Amino acid sequence: MPHVTSKSLTKPRPFELKTELRGQAYQDWLSEHLIEEQQKENEERHFHSHPVPHYEPFIPKKSTKPLTQHHPIPLTADIRVEKRREFDRHIKERGEAEMLQCIEQAELRSRSEKREIRALRKELVHKAQPIKRYAPLIIRPSERPLTTPISPPLLTLIRTGKRINK
Repeated sequence: MPHVTSKSLTKPRPFELKTELRGQAYQDWLSEHLIEEQQKENEERHFHSHPVPHYEPFIPKKSTKPLTQHHPIPLTADIRVEKRREFDRHIKERGEAEMLQCIEQAELRSRSEKREIRALRKELVHKAQPIKRYAPLIIRPSERPLTTPISPPLLTLIRTGKRINK
């Protein structure tokens, strides 16, 4: 029988997970952060005041500038009011001239209409018309033969149910 070589036993090793490494790094960061926060709070609790500064009080001096002179300002609204008054006056004059011209035209129209009505009334007076002579009407006898009546075959006996024997 051949000789069997035995293999060495496996030595167990503890797990090295990356989450544990990240967790340890976070715990280290957190502890440092908490210590820094604690130091900041302690520094903020310790109060140091600054001394009040001493300034000389403010004393205003009299001005040496001359007083401001008032000059009237030409407002655009005032200029526009004047232009509008001029425009309204112009429109009023033009309107009056047009009104007079319109009245004159209306009078001329009414006079001409009255003349036309008088002429129409003269023409509308009824006057007797001369008698019109037409050619006399001649009645001629027809050359067609007279129509001979034929009674229609109504077949009333068949409709009533009676038969005709031939």
